[in-house]
Formats: sequence, C-alpha cells, structure tokens
Amino acid sequence: MSYVKGLDASSIQGNLPIKGLYEDGCRFLIHKCKQGNDARDKFFDRNTDAAKAAGMYTGAYHFLYPLPHLNPEKQAEGFFEASSMGATSGELPPSLDLEWPDPDKGFINWGCTPEQVCDWARRCAERTEELFGRKPMIYTYPYFASKLFRPALASCEWVADYPLWIASYAANPIVPKPWSTWTVWQSDGNGGKKMPNGIDADFDVFNGEMCDLEAFVGATHERHGSVTSIVDIQLALSILGYHAGPKDGVYGAMTRAAIMAFQADTDLSVDGVAGPKTKAALLERVGGQ
Repeated sequence: MSYVKGLDASSIQGNLPIKGLYEDGCRFLIHKCKQGNDARDKFFDRNTDAAKAAGMYTGAYHFLYPLPHLNPEKQAEGFFEASSMGATSGELPPSLDLEWPDPDKGFINWGCTPEQVCDWARRCAERTEELFGRKPMIYTYPYFASKLFRPALASCEWVADYPLWIASYAANPIVPKPWSTWTVWQSDGNGGKKMPNGIDADFDVFNGEMCDLEAFVGATHERHGSVTSIVDIQLALSILGYHAGPKDGVYGAMTRAAIMAFQADTDLSVDGVAGPKTKAALLERVGGQ
C-alpha cells in the first residue's frame, strides 16, 4: 500500500520547519485553526502560508466543544469565519476534531451523553458542509468512537458518509464502526517522532498515492481524455453502472465501495483506492461504452 506523508500541528509546535519537513517527504499539513468558541490559532497563517509556498497541500481543523449548552451550527460558522481554507480546490477539506470530552468521566462532568454528542456532531458537520461546500473530515480515535458511534445507535450511521481521519498508534490503523475505511491516519502522535528542529509533532499519512491526494484535494490537471479527479472517478463509475453516490468530489464511503466493486469485477487489487491501475481500467472501459 502506498501512502503520502504529512503532519498536523498547532501553536504547540510554534513555527514549523517547513523546508526540512518537505525535504523529509511531507506533502500535506493540517493545522489547527480554532478551538470551540476560542480565538484563532496564532500560528495558523504563518505555518499554512509557508507550507503552501513550499508546495504542500494545506488544511484547517477545528477542535470541537460538543457540549449541551453550546450551539453546533455556531461553532461551524465560527470555524468558517476564522478561515475558509478547504472551500477552494487544491486545499484539503475542513476537518472537525471530535475527541473531547473524555467519554468516561468527561461526559459525566459536562452533562454529555453519546446520543447528545453524536447529534451535536452531526449538526456541526452538516453546517460545516453547507458553509465550505465540501464534506469535512472527522478526526477521532478508536476508543472515543467506540463509545460514541455505537452500532446500537441508528442515529450514528451518518458519520460513515464523512471521510475518516483516525488517530491510531498501532501497526495498522483501527477503523471504528460505522466507517469501513480511513482517509488520513495519524500514525504517530505520542511524541515518538520529531520534526527536523527536534520538536515533537503528530505525523500522518494519506491513504493512497500522490495522484490520489491530488484528486482528493481537487487539484486541477489539464489532461484530455483522463480520469484524474474524484468527480471524474464518480462519473466513470456511474457510466459503468456502479453506484458511487452524488458526483460531489467527496472520497466518501459510497465512492470507495463502488471503487472496490469495480476492482473486484476487473481482477484488480481490491483496496478502495483509485490508483493508476484503477484509473487506467476505468478510462479503458468508459472509452468502450
């Protein structure tokens, strides 16, 4: 499996050594923009501007406060007002960091329940999608998700339509239900790896090759007769009779399922990733229609 290296950061890391990170193979940065109703991260602009200048794809994340007395739509709107990064092609979609409060004592202390947090997160995600015009990624970790998105809760199934950014520090990422796959994997977040300047950071990988990351962010390529973007892939799958969901450029669960079905039918490696071989096969078969 091919992955693309990246990292996520906040003001905790300060000014990032972007040149060294790029030379180390990092090709994307997801930076904290806002937390709850608090002010913007003071290093957001500096670090994302430097990353873009170096040729890295950038994205913004919002650390959610899913508390009963706080309005989820207002938090989404505050996120968008702080930065519209993610609303433009060539940028990673916005990300919602759903990992707080602690699902054991924290839920009790703040008056939260799994049902309440799940519904709160749904409303926030839907408003974020309305504002940015793209489905946000949902960041979480397996234990939190197991307490929140339990199979017994019919109201939790909505989350599978949103790309998963999973924090999992095992040898292979643990994908919590109801998701069936992951888009970004925070593979090192326990201080095990340092940046070139010696400061700890959280490192991630994107599930696919560079061309898949380019398609995910909506980077444009002027190529005639090719299948490059997620919309192209969704359209090709639809022409061939596979149900990939709406042609919205979102690499979600329905699109991945359709890709996997196509790969199985064409004797390709079934991984749900639209790599070069899968794209070539799609183009070949669409051309024969």
